[in-house]
Amino acid sequence: MSMSRPSSRPPRSSKPRGGLVGFVRKLLFGHLRLVRTDGRWRLLLQDRDAPAAAQDAPPTLAPVSAPPTDAEAAAQRLALKALLDANPDTRHALPHLRYLESALARQGARAIPETPAHVLKKILLQLDGLNDISHPALLQLQERVSIALERETEPAETP
Repeated sequence: MSMSRPSSRPPRSSKPRGGLVGFVRKLLFGHLRLVRTDGRWRLLLQDRDAPAAAQDAPPTLAPVSAPPTDAEAAAQRLALKALLDANPDTRHALPHLRYLESALARQGARAIPETPAHVLKKILLQLDGLNDISHPALLQLQERVSIALERETEPAETP
């Protein structure tokens, strides 16, 4: 004689509650993001339907047309320093970028406008010759040097 017991379990939901299955589901169907906070790298798994947090948004840079600030110049100098420190021979091979780094440290936002046009040309050539300028501060620095060079080489308008 077999007695069947009534099932007291609720029906299984289609969505897993967590654990390994939930992790794999997020991994397969969610957004994977690599975020750096406080000097540490973290891997974030986020549902596709979940809204992105405002603090995880990448920092925005001021438009290049705006006048530069000393804080932007300091960020550009740090990015340039990291680029020059990456390889010991870089500082010797790119002397104009080395000059720009020290000028940004000394003069801040005034460094680029006060640099002579012939030096700006060489700085721009050395920046253009780099293979990987992916840092936003370096891209902004390159744009500022280009704009300053255009202003220096524009013919003076006569009334």
